[in-house]
Amino acid sequence: MKSISVFFTQLALIISLVNFLPTYSLAADKDNKDSGTTANYQLSGEAQLLSHFIVKGLSYSDNNPAMNAAFLAHLGTQVKFGFWGSNISNVGATDDNFWFKVFGKIDVELSEKLFVSVFLHDNHFYKSNARNGQALGLNFNYKSYEFGLEWMSNLEGTKSNAEYFWFGKLIDYRKVYKYGGYSGLTYSHASAVHSYFDFKIVGQYLLNENSFAEIAMTLNSNSSQFGIRDDPALYLGVKLTY
Repeated sequence: MKSISVFFTQLALIISLVNFLPTYSLAADKDNKDSGTTANYQLSGEAQLLSHFIVKGLSYSDNNPAMNAAFLAHLGTQVKFGFWGSNISNVGATDDNFWFKVFGKIDVELSEKLFVSVFLHDNHFYKSNARNGQALGLNFNYKSYEFGLEWMSNLEGTKSNAEYFWFGKLIDYRKVYKYGGYSGLTYSHASAVHSYFDFKIVGQYLLNENSFAEIAMTLNSNSSQFGIRDDPALYLGVKLTY
């Protein structure tokens, strides 16, 4: 009950910021994506509050609320670099409490309907460094479809490589709603971790041009190798860009 009350306290705070930030925004991101529409050589960012932080079907916050934030510098309309961070808990090292990454990305418009992003992430976990590593990947957006692939240098602290393939679709409904789902495959090269699928069903409500609320349910195809970290989960979230 304590974690739920903490989440709704943080939720009330972030919703109060939703109506404040657009007036003082550094760079608007009209599709809630880091698209190439942002003006040259500007700064932008995003913040997200989640009741439960889940990545690729695995819990990173031990069923507790999490706050993620990112800061981006735009070098023209295509090249971006920045920082991202989130509080985490109980992901293998008892003293891990913060996930920080430095990242860069290049957005390319291949046609009016097809966009691709190339990204590189340098991940750091504190206080333990057992999960530190890099990720390199491609994200494609075609109409309402999204698909991509990612290479990871250190899967779940195994010091072994892995690839992640994913596909998803979000459908617009009455301009303020979106709904859809995603599926992904983590292809592991580590003997200690078997390859697995993850699935997510998601619904979003547009609060304004800079923010949206989200509800989603996730499912993992392996019900035992990660313990409670891969149990089916339902989460709520609010995300704003500025």
